[in-house]
Amino acid sequence: ARRRHFELRTGMVKARPSRLPAALGAASALAGLAAGVAALMATQAVSKPLMEPAGGMPLLEVCGDPHKFAASGLHAFEPMLGGSFVCLITQFLHALVLEPAGLLSWGLTIGLALPVSVLWNAEAGRTGASGLVRWPTLLGLLGQFLGISVVFPALWLPAAWYGKGDGAVSPARAYASIALAAPFISLTVALFALDPTSRAWTVCAGLLGGPAIALLPLLLNLVPAPAVAVAFDEFPSAGALVAKQAAAGAKALGHAYALAGVLAFMGYAANVYLASLSYTSLGAACTALWAEATPAVAFMTIDAGVLFLGLLLHLASTAPAEAVAALAASLLLGPGAACALLLHRRETHQHAEASAEAKMVAALAGKKQL
Repeated sequence: ARRRHFELRTGMVKARPSRLPAALGAASALAGLAAGVAALMATQAVSKPLMEPAGGMPLLEVCGDPHKFAASGLHAFEPMLGGSFVCLITQFLHALVLEPAGLLSWGLTIGLALPVSVLWNAEAGRTGASGLVRWPTLLGLLGQFLGISVVFPALWLPAAWYGKGDGAVSPARAYASIALAAPFISLTVALFALDPTSRAWTVCAGLLGGPAIALLPLLLNLVPAPAVAVAFDEFPSAGALVAKQAAAGAKALGHAYALAGVLAFMGYAANVYLASLSYTSLGAACTALWAEATPAVAFMTIDAGVLFLGLLLHLASTAPAEAVAALAASLLLGPGAACALLLHRRETHQHAEASAEAKMVAALAGKKQL
């Protein structure tokens, strides 16, 4: 033991890598998979009354038959935006906007979706990423069908554990990842501000429920990936460039998470204010979100809860203390803003480390030239 201690102190041998990070990543991935499967079962159960409104006839069947739809009395939809599936989503959103708790549950979910969208859009372009984590558009389309509370924990967390990159993120991709949230936020505001009987509302609902929003990450393919990392010892000048790229990417991604956090906090504050106008106490609001919730509201409540759990698992996969800090700050800042704040903090630390590494490698290159 003393010999081993001496060798470690003198640098004669390198310290053995800890198994804890791998164990945390695997545990988070498995927990995410279990949470996603549970969310799928729960959302299907609570939404069943909404999916079979006409005497047990499936809603998709009603939406696919013009004669049955005309006789059903359901809300109109825009078939050009996605056919029967858009019809289904339009009925879901219409049921949601009719309830004060609908805005509350939707707002909580959107606040959490902001850091999630930045996370999976940015990590898809990180150098070294592989597998499903590189396909945010596919994940978004699956999220439209299954729910983001299913796809993020059950698919993205295990995919990130297996294929998350360890290189740099392009600054342009980092900023584009948060910019892609603008259409979704705008349509959300319109969804709850417009008259549900208007055609403008119907178009907004169709755009939110159709494939158009989920296909937006395809634009990220226009942003080239950073250079592939090289060995610092063999190519010091190239190593300095890679470190600078990592620092620039971490800085930009930190800014993207900060903006996502600000937007999420603004939405959370607005939600709290509007909820205070509709409910006399926190208990009454919680009752409306679950115990006495309509199928659409219960669905979104599950979405928000499991999505929050997924983000906490992602934070815990590398730093359990960060997950605890996000949970503690969630009541004050909102769950979405709290998670975005911790992700911002993580990227800020990575920026500082990469900047110091770039300076060290540049100094090493200068000494070798001398």
